[in-house]
Amino acid sequence: MLLVIVIFLAVTTTYSKYSELQINLPTADATKANDRPEQINVAVTASGSYVVGRTPIRFTTPEGFSTELKRAAGSNADPMIVINAMPRRRTSR
Repeated sequence: MLLVIVIFLAVTTTYSKYSELQINLPTADATKANDRPEQINVAVTASGSYVVGRTPIRFTTPEGFSTELKRAAGSNADPMIVINAMPRRRTSR
């Protein structure tokens, strides 16, 4: 009985071919943007000192800190500033 049903389905089924869509995809001629803009890394240690880039800095006022950040930015008018907290180092006993 099952064989008769399979033969019936195979004979009566119509296979329609789907026509392919002809799509013209756009192309881009733009230059690749920078993956990471220039950034200034600021690290704050557990003792409260600051490191800009890899240079420790000292300042007494917020204006002094602003001056140091401007110096680190150089000619970059809109730098990205990344602030990291450095954990206290473990001492060996």
